[in-house]
Amino acid sequence: AGRFMTVVMFMLCSVGAYASEDSRADSLWNAGNAAFDKGEWEQALTDYEAISEMGLESPELYYNIGNAWFRSGNNAKAVLYYERALSLDPSFSYAQQNLEYVNALLQDKTDQVPEFFLKEWMRNMSYMTDSDTWAVVALCMLGVTLALLLVFLLASSIVWRRVGFFTGIFTLILFIAALSFSVWQKNDYMNHDEAVVIFDKTRDKAEVRSSPSSVSYTVLFDLHEGTKVSVLESIGAWTK
Repeated sequence: AGRFMTVVMFMLCSVGAYASEDSRADSLWNAGNAAFDKGEWEQALTDYEAISEMGLESPELYYNIGNAWFRSGNNAKAVLYYERALSLDPSFSYAQQNLEYVNALLQDKTDQVPEFFLKEWMRNMSYMTDSDTWAVVALCMLGVTLALLLVFLLASSIVWRRVGFFTGIFTLILFIAALSFSVWQKNDYMNHDEAVVIFDKTRDKAEVRSSPSSVSYTVLFDLHEGTKVSVLESIGAWTK
């Protein structure tokens, strides 16, 4: 019960910080927040999505759009926008918690194939903060490593040379790790092979078929809205 209340509280409040590029985006952001606070979900969506249509994006914007869709009763689009928020900032805990909550409400329940434990651990480490922060940490560690290299090369004392050498190795490892985490997140952001299933108003499910054919095929199962899928390839109007 406590977890439920916590998640709902996140959904009831909109994030109040968004760096816009012009006064119109500022005005739309403030209007959307005001409409959200009043419970006017459709108006909030209109304002938030107008910002998105201007070519602007941020984790907070997509998070608020997801919240508005959830409060409007559209769980599938809520999933879509929480996923978009997390693609920009995988460390965004509010979006992750809300996504887990909404996924539990979806009709299709899918079991994720478990990752190798070391890869999962590395991914969790990577998502502790955003890509830009890891890049800053990497630059700092690089600077410290270079400074320690100078200590190793120039120090007259054997003790300081050892300190410079071994500490430099440690900071070099931290530099490589931070840079790897930053690049990992950047690659995840640039990777566009995942999608969330969304239908128009004429249907609420789709047949998953054994082959891309309207004549010779077997229906394997039905797929409903909100399910996250990996897109392997497209053949005409069919997607694998």
